[in-house]
Amino acid sequence: MDKRHASVRGQLERYLRSPWTVLKDAVLICLAVTGLFALLAPRRFACPATTTTTTTTTTMTRWNDAAASSAAHNDMPAARPGAPAPALAPATAPGTPTSASSAALGQCNCGASVDEARSLGCKYDTLAAAWLPPRCIDQQLTSEFDRSGDGPDGQWRYWYDANLTVPLSVEDLAGRGGDDTFWFYSTPEWHVRHCLFYWRKQWRARFTGVLVEPRYDTDAHINHCGSIFSRRDMFYVMAGVMLNSDVVVD
Repeated sequence: MDKRHASVRGQLERYLRSPWTVLKDAVLICLAVTGLFALLAPRRFACPATTTTTTTTTTMTRWNDAAASSAAHNDMPAARPGAPAPALAPATAPGTPTSASSAALGQCNCGASVDEARSLGCKYDTLAAAWLPPRCIDQQLTSEFDRSGDGPDGQWRYWYDANLTVPLSVEDLAGRGGDDTFWFYSTPEWHVRHCLFYWRKQWRARFTGVLVEPRYDTDAHINHCGSIFSRRDMFYVMAGVMLNSDVVVD
């Protein structure tokens, strides 16, 4: 009996000489006790209900900040002192369908002349073939469109005539805004790319904050674009330069 006590005492002394072993076993015991109580009374160990709300609030705050940054990237004009700020579409999570990106009438109108358009802060947008205020231009997409042409170095080519023999610069093209007697001509590929990029603009408007002008934000324009993919017999496309893109063309 004395030998057994002596053996137990010796093992205990050796065990206590190693503090790391004692600490490890103490931690394991605490975890085991906590797990046992969690099994016996799970409600007392459940996460507070406010956790989900806090996480959601944090996520939406970060998304609102991103939307504001995106609007700033697209050169959203500041309101004049004493004037109401332009209404912005409410921020929504990426991929969430919304019609709030559609521009209200008056949001994408640049007046009745090129001079008036410039005075209103509008710019000529090659993707739209129209003068638009910055809030209606997806500048990143337009820049990409300008590099995707079928001309040298990815440029788009424009002409005065249907035979595509008299070149027309973008500057001259923009200066003919509002001229109902003027038409410019380009290749069928310009028409196809215009449609593809406008579908992207409509999709991206859900999270960029850019307003899609009523002129193109219609089912009729989508159907029109769909029809051109089955037509490969066209030699050219012709279009005018718009100043008022609030006009819906059926």
